[in-house]
Amino acid sequence: MTMGLERLNALLGWWGISNVNGNSSLEGQVGGFKTIALDLQKAYAEASEREMKATLAANERLAHLLQKLLHSRNPQEVMTAQSDILTVFLEGVSRRARAWTDLMEEIQARCMAMTRNLATEVSQSPGGDGVTKPSAKRARQVGQRSRAHLRTGA
Repeated sequence: MTMGLERLNALLGWWGISNVNGNSSLEGQVGGFKTIALDLQKAYAEASEREMKATLAANERLAHLLQKLLHSRNPQEVMTAQSDILTVFLEGVSRRARAWTDLMEEIQARCMAMTRNLATEVSQSPGGDGVTKPSAKRARQVGQRSRAHLRTGA
């Protein structure tokens, strides 16, 4: 773990982030990231479970309605059964869309909270904004390398 943190510190130093004073700060950030990742995984599992339950319920209703359609004896019953089948399809799509919309809203809320916390940490870090700007010369060098890399296709 120490070797990985040293590599990460070197990478962050290369990008000019100055608030990486020691491993404890970085370990706290990694721990926070793990917590967020676990929370998001839990939210995804719950959304998948809700979708699965909705799908199973819709399938049961659909099987019942198909039986009803097969036993229909006049056009009115056929039309009613077809209408009910279409209703089940649309309700199922709506439930699945709602489950995934809820998941996206939860992800958005967690990302906003993470960004807010990070912004608070950076603003409270010693040295003002906590980020040192890379020199213009260094930025030009990186830009030139990137353009050369794109031209050569390597």
